[in-house]
Amino acid sequence: MTTRRPQSARLARAALALPAALAVSLLLTTCGGGGGPARPPNPPAPLTITTTSLPDAISGQAYSHNLAAQGGSPPYTWSLGEASGPLPPGLTLNSGGLISGVPGATQGGGYGIFGVAFQVRDSKSAMASISFYMYVVEPLTITTTSLPDGNIAVPYQGWISFSGGRPPWTWSLAQGSNPLPSGLTIGGVGGYYNLVSGTPTQPGTYSFNVQGKDSGNPGQTATASVRLFIDNRLVITTRTLPCGVLNWPYKESLEAMGGNPPYTWTAVGTLPPGVSLSSSGELAGTPLAEGSFDFLVQVTDSASPPQALQAPMTLTIRPPLRFVTSTLPSAIQNVYYGQYVALDGGRGPFTLRVSSGALPPGLSFEQTTQDWSVFYLRGTPTGVGSFTFTLEASDSLSPPEVVTREFTIRVDERLVITTTSLPDGWMNQPYSATLQATGGTSPYVWSVERLPEGFTFDSATGQLSGMLSWTYSYNEWLSFRVRDSGAPAQEAWASLYLRITAPLVISTSRLPAGRPNVLYRVGLEAIGGWGVDSWRVKSGNLPTGLTLKQPTNWSPAEISGTATAEGTSTFTLEITDDGPPAQTATRQLTLRISSSLGRNDAIATATPISNGTIHASISPYADPVSGPASPDNDYYELSANVGAVVHIQTYAFGGISPASPIDTVIEIVDANGTRFTTCDIPGDSEYVYDAPCLNDDEAPSTLDSLLNFQVPGTGSEPVTFYIHVLDWSGSARPDFIYDLSIFGAN
Repeated sequence: MTTRRPQSARLARAALALPAALAVSLLLTTCGGGGGPARPPNPPAPLTITTTSLPDAISGQAYSHNLAAQGGSPPYTWSLGEASGPLPPGLTLNSGGLISGVPGATQGGGYGIFGVAFQVRDSKSAMASISFYMYVVEPLTITTTSLPDGNIAVPYQGWISFSGGRPPWTWSLAQGSNPLPSGLTIGGVGGYYNLVSGTPTQPGTYSFNVQGKDSGNPGQTATASVRLFIDNRLVITTRTLPCGVLNWPYKESLEAMGGNPPYTWTAVGTLPPGVSLSSSGELAGTPLAEGSFDFLVQVTDSASPPQALQAPMTLTIRPPLRFVTSTLPSAIQNVYYGQYVALDGGRGPFTLRVSSGALPPGLSFEQTTQDWSVFYLRGTPTGVGSFTFTLEASDSLSPPEVVTREFTIRVDERLVITTTSLPDGWMNQPYSATLQATGGTSPYVWSVERLPEGFTFDSATGQLSGMLSWTYSYNEWLSFRVRDSGAPAQEAWASLYLRITAPLVISTSRLPAGRPNVLYRVGLEAIGGWGVDSWRVKSGNLPTGLTLKQPTNWSPAEISGTATAEGTSTFTLEITDDGPPAQTATRQLTLRISSSLGRNDAIATATPISNGTIHASISPYADPVSGPASPDNDYYELSANVGAVVHIQTYAFGGISPASPIDTVIEIVDANGTRFTTCDIPGDSEYVYDAPCLNDDEAPSTLDSLLNFQVPGTGSEPVTFYIHVLDWSGSARPDFIYDLSIFGAN
């Protein structure tokens, strides 16, 4: 038992406790020890709108929805935002956030979309805003009460008409509804699948409830009772006839629905010979002719009066099953292969199989059973050899036709030209090289493009042969092709480099004499060989002070320097080219150094030279450095074979800067000083040697001269001729240094 204290006692205790609490509070707020200022309250949460979407408004129906917010400092005040569009007609927003009213109808009877923005302010003027798309939707209504009549065995489509709602819509039978006529279905998902369709199988009058649902927020649902009548008119349901095969039993039954069975069938027109139609609708017999036969069939039911119906038919009689493809082409190892095997006749679908032997490894049929009578054999063969196999094809007759054919596929190695380079050849010597190939099917047929003149190419053996008589190396890419005897034929190509040159020869056969303590420089000339040449003094010694310099990209090998003493030196030069194979040539030369050489200003005192480059001067160093100027002439003696072309050119040392009154001119004369007339005009690309052998300037504004001289005559002995280098100005002052370059001479 609980004893309650009197009410007066409780009040007395409370009265005593209040002063004590006040005293403690006062002590804490006035004494310095053990306490501090009171903690301020937490700030309010930020003002936010918690409404995330608006339900659809149904036109003509009352609408009410409260906008919601949180945080900030209530109370809140709601309004439309500054950038907002108007609310749907018929709806209003009050300051408490309530959207209400009765929205009006939408344009076109569908739905309308309104972009609206809302804002809310709290008691301290904090603000938040949000934007929505607001839908106004017409009420979903099904307007169809009956569908168009149908007939059994006839494809049917009937649309359910409706209005309103928000797409997409979903259609189905309503729960508890009677079923649709057998063979029919309703609807699907989407704006235009409000369809009852199919092929009805039972006649009668049907009543069922259809239901439509839209995709609004919230969704609307509408139901309606719909009537559909399926008639029982007579229908021929056989649309097409399977083909028949010549001399093969045929049997197919025609089908009908509706009316009152049993049915009676007759044919109007020409049936295939050997085939007839029974009154029960059976087409049967053994076709005796190929082709397509068009006729009418008529069916009559047992009603009173009877119904009758006609339909056109075509019966195609095909030939017996056979292989159209008789052979298959060869394949190439590791190269994709694709070929069709075609059948003809029979009734599809068709089946194909390998009944004996085996396909080449890597090949298979894309399909082995299909309606079409063409089968694709494909893959990448991996083996090499001849592969023989038997294909068996069968059709869909009962029993099926079966035919076989043996095939062979030859898989060859890929045709490749194995010759990777041609041997080098020599000018004026017979040349022969035979190209090789592997793979494919022999024999091969060879061909070549741009064969050089003087060469032949054997298409059966691939042999390249001939002889060139050019005086310079011949370098050319030749494009070869080989074709095998396969079916289909393979082809292979190769571009090979043909090089024909003269044997390596040092063509500088004599050296001009020099003076002691005077600069000497003679360029050495070689013909034939391959690549960069390397020179050396094989035996003997050059005159003291002279050295042998190796050729560069810009200048030939040369003997140069300043001889320090008189005397005659005999030595042997050796040159080696790059090859392959590397060639070596030698020549013994003699060089005289003398202080009493005299002047070479007449044919009688001409300086003997040969191929190479000579460093010389008009007004030679032997002339006095002072005194009256006099014209100067330099003569050089050379020899060459009849018909040879000798290239002669002077290069002004230092060009035309600084300017000089002296201008070198070259002339080619015989021992009597008579000028030859068998030169080519400089710059003429036709190389016609019928011009006077005199040239001042190779090109405008230069002091260089150039002549290409063809040695005249009919004999076999070398012809001696003279190069006359003269001073065109006639001043002979100052000294004018030039290089005389010659090649093509003996």
